[in-house]
Amino acid sequence: MIWYLDNCGYREDDSVPMARALITVVTAMMSRGINEMSHGGEVIRFTMDGLQWLIEDAKKFVAAARDTADGGSGALHVDFRRFRD
Repeated sequence: MIWYLDNCGYREDDSVPMARALITVVTAMMSRGINEMSHGGEVIRFTMDGLQWLIEDAKKFVAAARDTADGGSGALHVDFRRFRD
C-alpha cells in the first residue's frame, strides 16, 4: 500500500516520475492478479477495471506533460500575434 500512497498524488505534485512509478506497479499488480493490499490494518481493494483506469489516467498525465527531452513539443500553445522585432 505504501507504493500507492507514495505515488497516487502525482497530479497534485505535478510529477511525471510518480505517475510512471504508479503505472509500473499497477501493471505488475494486474499481471499477477493482485487487486488488494493492506498495511497497518488498512485494506484497499480494486477491481481490475479500476486498476486499468489508474494506468490509463497516469498515461494520459505523462503524455500531456511530455517535454522535448521526452519527445514532446515542449510547448502547449504558441501565439505570435503580438510578436515584435
